Parts: sequence; structure tokens; C-alpha cells
Amino acid sequence: MLLWALSLGPASLVTTVSAASVLFTFIYSIGITKIWVGVLGEDTSNESILIKLLSTVLIVVGISAISI
Repeated sequence: MLLWALSLGPASLVTTVSAASVLFTFIYSIGITKIWVGVLGEDTSNESILIKLLSTVLIVVGISAISI
């Protein structure tokens, strides 16, 4: 689907949106862990979640900056 999206739109927009999938994965995993405690074996302390969120945001921002 990435190649199809690249053929339809600007590469900078397509790569930014595809990089945002990492952010959605983070949000879904936190949601699943909050609903079913321990199912993913993740540490859900506030400090751990904040570090993971900041890391994910840095990945998305970095990919967006490179593609622009």
C-alpha cells in the first residue's frame, strides 16, 4: 500500500503518515495493557509510559523532518 500511496500523493506526506503508524501502535498497546493488565507483559508505570511516548514522538518527528 505504501507504493500505491506514493504513486497518488507527495512522498513527504506519505512517509509522514506511514511513520505515524508507530504512534498508533504505541497508543493501542497502552490501551490493551490498561484494559487487560499484564497481557502484553509491559511495564505500565508512569515513568515508563512517558519514556516510551517521548521515544515514539521523536521517531515520528525525525522521519517527518527527513522526508520534508
